[in-house]
Amino acid sequence: MDLNQHLFLLINSCHVNGFTVGLARFFAEVPIYLSAALLVGNWLLARPQERGPALAIPCAAVILIVMHTLIRHHWYHPRPFAIGMGCAFLTHDPNSSFPSNHLGIIFACATAAVLLPRFRQVAIAVFVLCLPIAWSRIFAGVHWPYDMFGAIVTGGISGLLGHAVVRAVIARRQQAPRQAARVAARVRQRGPH
Repeated sequence: MDLNQHLFLLINSCHVNGFTVGLARFFAEVPIYLSAALLVGNWLLARPQERGPALAIPCAAVILIVMHTLIRHHWYHPRPFAIGMGCAFLTHDPNSSFPSNHLGIIFACATAAVLLPRFRQVAIAVFVLCLPIAWSRIFAGVHWPYDMFGAIVTGGISGLLGHAVVRAVIARRQQAPRQAARVAARVRQRGPH
């Protein structure tokens, strides 16, 4: 048994009460919607000049989905229940488990958001939700501990890339009027032909 399986069996237990299973189901499914609602709500309350940079948050999610799709396309890793390990408390397709999309999307969005002053406090709250989400997805038998580690790494990278892409686009858009004014000034200097 490797470390990933050993850690999984420490977290996933077939001898649990209904409350623990209910708690795991809650954290496995609800926080992704709660995180999205917090971030969208904060975006709606933001001043107009804060909304452009906030596009880094959905940009990070898109980058993460592309990254995960490529990883899963080239490397299949079975879910614990697919190989008969532990107990599964959630129904899930037996697709590749690595990395976790639930945790990855939340971590990517929180990473992009924490870099924006307006969203920093909400992002920290979303980061705090990542721990029970990771626990619940493993406890529920649909992910391995390494899937969570992979989601944190890919989520962090996606969040940073989403932030960088949006900053570059905003900088480019801010330069465009200045460039147009310089071109117009050169044309005026040359005079009519």
